[in-house]
Amino acid sequence: MGVTTLRTTVIEANRRVLVVDDNPAIHEDIRKSLAGASDGMEELDALEASLFGTGAAPAESGFEISSAYQGAEALQMVSEARAAGRPFALAFVDVRMPPGMDGVETTARLLEADPELNVVICSAYSDHSWEEMAARTCSTDRVLILKKPFDTIEVRQLAHALRARWELARLATMKMEELGEQVRRHTAELEAAKRRLEEEARAREQVLQQLAESNEQIRALAFQDGLTGLPNRRVLHDNLEKLLARSSRRQAEFAVLFVDLDNFKRINDTVGHHGADEVLRQLAATLGELIRAEDVLALYVRQDVDPDATASFASILDSVVSRVGGDEFVILLPELRNRLAAGTVANRILEKLDRPFNIGGTEVFVTASIGIATYPADGTSAEVLLRNADTAMYHAKQQGKAAFQYYSREMNAASMQRLKLESGLRHALDAQQFELHYQPQVEMDTG
Repeated sequence: MGVTTLRTTVIEANRRVLVVDDNPAIHEDIRKSLAGASDGMEELDALEASLFGTGAAPAESGFEISSAYQGAEALQMVSEARAAGRPFALAFVDVRMPPGMDGVETTARLLEADPELNVVICSAYSDHSWEEMAARTCSTDRVLILKKPFDTIEVRQLAHALRARWELARLATMKMEELGEQVRRHTAELEAAKRRLEEEARAREQVLQQLAESNEQIRALAFQDGLTGLPNRRVLHDNLEKLLARSSRRQAEFAVLFVDLDNFKRINDTVGHHGADEVLRQLAATLGELIRAEDVLALYVRQDVDPDATASFASILDSVVSRVGGDEFVILLPELRNRLAAGTVANRILEKLDRPFNIGGTEVFVTASIGIATYPADGTSAEVLLRNADTAMYHAKQQGKAAFQYYSREMNAASMQRLKLESGLRHALDAQQFELHYQPQVEMDTG
């Protein structure tokens, strides 16, 4: 916002004078007194122009004098002049004007019609007192008293002073109006700036909100599976470490169930990518509800879980199901009653999957293979437990799928033997160590 300066305001000099008296001789006396008012006033007019911004009147212009002989006539002339934009600067009003309104009442009415008018009440010593006239006219700053008989110089000086006063008051009024307009304009600019600041503040708040939401989404992506909302592999490892520490302190068992859907590619090909995603979402919800169900908890949770551990146990249950791959899930069963209880829960999961999922009006049947590893029998670290549960799941698939399998050390031996066999075959193939023998069989009777 730039610095604003007031414009130079120029007003037209107002030399219009109204004489109100029922005696024509008084009109003539005042006219003669002001007829030569311009003589010797050039320097005063020039000074007035420089001080007040008024245009200096030509020396021959003098005052423009109008006459009224009764109060009602004067009131009409003042009203019409103000309405026409050519108001009188001052009025000489005789205090005695029979019949009708006297000078004091006329003055009061004139000031009502034109509050900027200066009035000189012409009064003899025996007329009303100043206090009485001030009270009746309700004005002390616009009314002066000129005692009769008149002095020409006094009348002339009074006329010039009141004319300058009128012009100065008009200039001040115009300056105040101009200043008021600037105040209104600047106020509007400030209000517009305030609105812009408020809009910017709202925009910043929206950006901060979006940033917070983005951070929350990033945090969720770091710890949650984007499709199902389940804890991801990273959180699974953290939870496993916590469960290992807890179980070690409490000398408790827990189980790791590795769940892998059977023939998921066929499901993907049947219902499409989006349909397969919906299967995974519904399966995740089903597993979460199942594991937290009271009847399932009763199948595997130890009976001696002390009340002090209940709160922490409940917090563990909030994240016991994790998604670790495309169609792979891991379930943690804390406070395991015994090793066989994990198989009971796995069997309950398989029974739950016997019921189809409704995907866009299509019934989709899903089966799964589940591998089970328990702490501490099958491992005392997160890595070992997950690997052994995965191995058990693989053997469950080999047994015909839709089944669960406990981990055993023999599985590792078999897996190692199979791994060695696969490795040996690959090396033999690369080294061209295979030799093909062909022995035809011929029917002796037919040749």
